[in-house]
Amino acid sequence: LGHNGILPLMRVFYELFGYYKHDLEFPFGAGNQFIVSKKAILQHPREFYSKIVHMLNYENCPIEGYVIERFQYLIFAFSHSLFRNERTIAMSYFLHQCSLRYHTNNVVMIPYNTSDRGVSHPPSLEYTMCYNKNYPELAAFCIPDCFFHNWFSANIHSFEETKLQLIEASRHLPTKHKVGWVGNIHSPLPDVIEYSTRPLLKSLGDTHSQLFDIIHVSPNETGIIGENSPGYLSLVDLVKTYSFLIDIGGNGWSGRLKFLLFSKRPLLLVDRVYIEYFYSDLQPYVHYIPVKSDLSDLIDQTKWIYDHPEKAEEIANHAFDFAMENFVLDKFLRRVYHVYNHIVTLTKKKN
Repeated sequence: LGHNGILPLMRVFYELFGYYKHDLEFPFGAGNQFIVSKKAILQHPREFYSKIVHMLNYENCPIEGYVIERFQYLIFAFSHSLFRNERTIAMSYFLHQCSLRYHTNNVVMIPYNTSDRGVSHPPSLEYTMCYNKNYPELAAFCIPDCFFHNWFSANIHSFEETKLQLIEASRHLPTKHKVGWVGNIHSPLPDVIEYSTRPLLKSLGDTHSQLFDIIHVSPNETGIIGENSPGYLSLVDLVKTYSFLIDIGGNGWSGRLKFLLFSKRPLLLVDRVYIEYFYSDLQPYVHYIPVKSDLSDLIDQTKWIYDHPEKAEEIANHAFDFAMENFVLDKFLRRVYHVYNHIVTLTKKKN
């Protein structure tokens, strides 16, 4: 809990009590921020309870046993479900920064959806990180996803740092004149086409090894893919290694697309259902080389890249320019505020 809004107090209140307290404010400063751990709560429960109640400014706070137990649960969930909480931390960061930029705490009072596939249809009035493109009206609820901040479970600790590393890597000549992809082919669930097409991508890559290096990497027991995972290659090293790249959807939207656009490598982009707020601004044969969702034209499209090197390079440069122009904090916050105003308008109409 701290002044930088990693866990804004209104979000803490929501996690504890199930709704937002709209007038919640607390003057952060020396002594007004602290690190919470299960051990600290157990050793000094009453001191912890008094401080959290003071911070939350909640006169009718439930009994201390509930608050202590609930916080222990939240901390346990954070420690044992990193991928979920990395999303919460990142989304809280963007909402908090937006509230500071546009001088309204109301931005952080709207719930947000961190699922792989975004909001359902018809939509509830909440922020979402992606949406089903078959329902284009859902795009109006979509804000920058959590991986624009960090992606701990993929060994990416900072979007900005990785962005700079990718820009530097893009200046290097690749060492392999192939299409490269590294990831978990078994992550999608059976109800999405990628459940079949990710393994198919691996099979096609193995069959046409002169064109592709498709490397399967399994996550460890905590769900993280990192340096100790057999076959692991960071996004930066992927860019340094391969002349061409490919992106395919996962269990929902693809978190890596934003990063690959910085690569200055021609990108084969497999069609998918779940997309980000910026996806519809990307144009085929301008920013990427399209591939059908069933991969039926993958070989032909890959050969097109080999046969049209100058056009492919032009496409890669356009993608890079798009990423450089659009993937900056100012535009992220502008998008959040735009979606916030849309939700406010719908809420007023509904009421």
